[in-house]
Amino acid sequence: MNSFSGNKFLLYAICVLGFVLYKTIRIEPKKNFICKIQVNKKNIKTINDLRISKHTKTEYIDTVNFPSSKHLSHSKHGPIGYNHNFFMDITGKFHVLESGEYEFRIKTDDGYMFFINDKKVSEFIKDRPADNFDSITLRLNKGIQEFFITYFQGRGNAALEVMYKSKDEKRFTHLGKDSNLIKFTPITD
Repeated sequence: MNSFSGNKFLLYAICVLGFVLYKTIRIEPKKNFICKIQVNKKNIKTINDLRISKHTKTEYIDTVNFPSSKHLSHSKHGPIGYNHNFFMDITGKFHVLESGEYEFRIKTDDGYMFFINDKKVSEFIKDRPADNFDSITLRLNKGIQEFFITYFQGRGNAALEVMYKSKDEKRFTHLGKDSNLIKFTPITD
């Protein structure tokens, strides 16, 4: 066997091994949030509508990043499987390393309520398209903060994205991704 065909065989073997490893070893995203989805038996028009559960599903997600789509779909986990008349409750914790002002940007299609440490800090209770977002600035103290968002999807496209930044940062980061001043606490099973 000449060195050219030997190199070709070695390259082929490395490619096969890489493919096998790719298919068998999955790197799990961090489980920063518990996401409970409840499909409603009746049409939903506001976040305060009565919840009459058809069925529920629990997912673990790393970020609150569901871009606008006809079906609920997470940016990393892919399609979740619902397109209308459902509620979604997301809970988790994060650690603020330095007290200060933090801006949150909530983009939804349809409505939501956003809580930090059991205090409602923002809401939009009705239907709306995903090209709208709410921006709020909060003073957060150093330490562990509890996060809760309840969201509903009536009809049409679904979207829920929550981003944050400190007042000194230029770019927003999706809730769930660590920054220099906020670290997320993974859920333990």
